[in-house]
This record gives sequence, structure tokens and C-alpha cells, in this order.
Amino acid sequence: MQDNFDPAEMPLIVGVGDTVTSKMIAENGQLQAKRGGSDRNFLQLIQDINSLFNRGNLVVYVDSSGGELKNRQAIELGTLDGEQTVIQGPCDPQDTKDPLTLNVVFPAGYQQYCTAFKAAAQQRQLTR
Repeated sequence: MQDNFDPAEMPLIVGVGDTVTSKMIAENGQLQAKRGGSDRNFLQLIQDINSLFNRGNLVVYVDSSGGELKNRQAIELGTLDGEQTVIQGPCDPQDTKDPLTLNVVFPAGYQQYCTAFKAAAQQRQLTR
């Protein structure tokens, strides 16, 4: 892929999704990760592009389920080593080898995401 794109021309890419799942299932005495969600591959692509071009791409997860869907856990935030971090959801906590890393999460759903997006746009206008 690097041969087809000029690294200097690669933009910062922000991938936003609300459907990412994983569940650990016992099969033949072994725990197997079953990963899915319609946004997972798109978000993984954004992360992989960043691995190649190091542009600071972000993988953003919007918790639109509010904990109401059986296949997704609601996001729960907590503090670890003085930093706010995700301590639960949306994936199975036993799935420690999930290659997808969520850089930013909005546990309060699309309303929280929209508010943050509008604030960022206003801030950008002020700095021009």
C-alpha cells in the first residue's frame, strides 16, 4: 500500500463506529474470540493505515446501545494510574488479543459525540 500513496499527502483519518463486538466462546476446551460488528473492519483499516503512515489516525467508538443490546456491553469509564480509561465494553474483557484499539469513546452515545464534534469545529474556526 505504501507504494501507491505519498506519505506526505496522507491526511489524518478519523474513523467513527458504533458496532464493534467480541465474545469469548469455549470450543473444544479452548477459548476462541468471536469478533464482529459491522464497523469493526472499517475501524481496523483506519488503524492499519495509521500503522503504515503514522499520521495520528483515530479510532472512535460511539456507544449507541446504552447497554440495551445483548451482544454489546455498555461502555464504562474509570480511572487507572490517574488516566480516564475504558474499564468495560464493548468487547469481552477476556479478549486480550483483540487487535483493534479504540482511541476515543463516547459512552453517552451520539448526543455526546455530536456535542464534541461541534465544539471541535467551533474551536477550529477560532484558530484560523
